[in-house]
Amino acid sequence: FHEAAATGAFHHVAYPYAGTYTAPGHASLATGSVPAVHGVSANKYWNALKHHAENGLDDPAHPMFGAKDGASPSSLRLPTVGEALKATTGDRGKSVSLSLKDRGAVLVGGHHADAVLWYEDSIPGFTTSTYYAKELPAWVADWTKSHPVSDYLTAWNPEDPALLERTVGPDDQPGEGGAFGLGATFPHDPRAATDPADTFRATPGSALYLLDFAKAAYDAEDLCKDAIPDLLTVSVSTTDYVGHTFGPDSWEYLDNLRRVDRALGAFVRWVRERCPHVSFVLSSDHGHAPLVERSQKEGRKVVRVGGEVTEKLNAAVVKKLGKGTWVEAFIKPLVHLSDAGEKRRAEILPILKAELATWPSVHSVYDPREAETLAKSEDPVARAAALSVDDLNRGDLFIVPAPYNVFDEGGKPNTGTSHGTPWDYDQVVPGLAWGMDVSPSRSDVRLSHARIAATLAALLGVPAPNDNHEPALPGVHAAGAAAHVCPCEKDRARARAHGKVSPNGPAPR
Repeated sequence: FHEAAATGAFHHVAYPYAGTYTAPGHASLATGSVPAVHGVSANKYWNALKHHAENGLDDPAHPMFGAKDGASPSSLRLPTVGEALKATTGDRGKSVSLSLKDRGAVLVGGHHADAVLWYEDSIPGFTTSTYYAKELPAWVADWTKSHPVSDYLTAWNPEDPALLERTVGPDDQPGEGGAFGLGATFPHDPRAATDPADTFRATPGSALYLLDFAKAAYDAEDLCKDAIPDLLTVSVSTTDYVGHTFGPDSWEYLDNLRRVDRALGAFVRWVRERCPHVSFVLSSDHGHAPLVERSQKEGRKVVRVGGEVTEKLNAAVVKKLGKGTWVEAFIKPLVHLSDAGEKRRAEILPILKAELATWPSVHSVYDPREAETLAKSEDPVARAAALSVDDLNRGDLFIVPAPYNVFDEGGKPNTGTSHGTPWDYDQVVPGLAWGMDVSPSRSDVRLSHARIAATLAALLGVPAPNDNHEPALPGVHAAGAAAHVCPCEKDRARARAHGKVSPNGPAPR
């Protein structure tokens, strides 16, 4: 972060939609669009035919290697920056997408990439699906075998307790540490958890594991070997897991962030040694709300809403219409009526809206089927809700939590925090760029999230996908065909043969 701030473009970007979740965030960063257009509106969807929630990437037709589920980008309707690179370079520019989460890799890599790989705790190790490969690449299997998770699964102790206490207060804070069995205070030992391979993702070791794997992917995929640009994206999910579990104002979050920053710095240096003509871009798919207990301590009248939403809403309808299962599910941020409820939707929605209006934890409620009208509203929250609605996953009511209230993830009751709102702590994220073709630039103005895709496209020297008319981040200069002299005649000849660059072509990047 210090290097980016000192030598590159350091800005803030904001998502314009309300459903600031992981899957929509990754899809929005990679396409420069919004959920209402690119089609990825949530992490999970309600399957009304099967009456259960499903991962938004579930695809039985494309099973993962070594795991029971399937995954594909079938829900993503738009091409990503990586796909724009592939199209512009005639498939010669490489796109590699990696993450500790399937959605963090798949929705950035898109439909057409050279490698899309993610961590699966059931293996435990990295995998992909048959959508992207006929078989698991041999180098992935070899790396997983030679780098067991157990080597990275170590006890977690704070590096500088005095600094952490000065910055965020005592280690032991109400509301921390409910998930993964890690406990609320240091030290944390993931090896003692019920499921160490799953708990692993909520510890700093998982970021080191991912970045070591990224080095192997860089070598195996022969990145930066010619004059045609390549794109490597790495989604470091560790910060999200730690944030959910301990909150963004915890010892754990700050200690992990310092470790991840240091690990990223080492990775940047490693890449530069192999590819001097390289640019870096850093952003995030969303933020995090503070722990409810911290907000309460600061004087806010807020609550954590648990898994009782469906039951309470159904009870409100029962009072008016009699016994029955009228409300079937609440999958954030959408309420879903049952088959019986759909038949009496016109009667039920006013009942639910009236009930939710009595909840201090709720800011507003919208009918997703009125998204077209909401998009024209003078109310920015209504517009943000409209941009979050996907025609194929509309649900029946869209709930916007009141500021600093948390609708939890269904973990241990009364602990942890979440995201998925139109408030600044969820919408506003870093927009950083440094390296080749980036000059020092800094501002505190909120810029469009679409500038991240535009920045990547500019640095790659390709058109931004999906008619994205946003400019790159201030300080970022479009890569020109003759901007850098290639030291390798073979690379110049290859580039000229493909008609992509001038005789002096760019260096490998």
